[in-house]
Amino acid sequence: METVPGLTWFTLVFEREITLWLGKLEVRIAHPGAGHTKGDTVVWLSSQKVLFSGDLVEYDAACYCSDAHSRNGRAGDARSLAQSVEAQKLVPGRGPALLNPADVDRADYTRNFVTTLLQAGKDAVAQKLDLKSAMALARQSVDGPEVRSRFHLRALSAVRRVARL
Repeated sequence: METVPGLTWFTLVFEREITLWLGKLEVRIAHPGAGHTKGDTVVWLSSQKVLFSGDLVEYDAACYCSDAHSRNGRAGDARSLAQSVEAQKLVPGRGPALLNPADVDRADYTRNFVTTLLQAGKDAVAQKLDLKSAMALARQSVDGPEVRSRFHLRALSAVRRVARL
């Protein structure tokens, strides 16, 4: 096996879910299906009621979408992800931790961002826009100041990806 400096190779694999015990602490690691990437993994600490979402949820931070699986609706759906395990707290892949259920319920930023970009990409394809025009349409389509303030050039890669579909 080739090696890359600084890369840590896996020593344990699982298909859907695995439970590990760190002393008395139960740690459930699960693959809920593709959302941000095809290998999304979440970590659930049931005794703490804390869910670590990885980049499925990014909060108060710009989303990177170039390898996202936007069409299935999983990316950014913090509310249903947290409700599936009755999480009281959620630690996103980027941004501050959401420390109570009310914050988790309001954590729609990633879903709104991804949904808006996906629709803008579909609209650009339907209108047969070139890449520059597709990007302009995406910028215009971004809904609300919360998302607009974080819209940046990384969105270009997401629009480009959708435009190839």
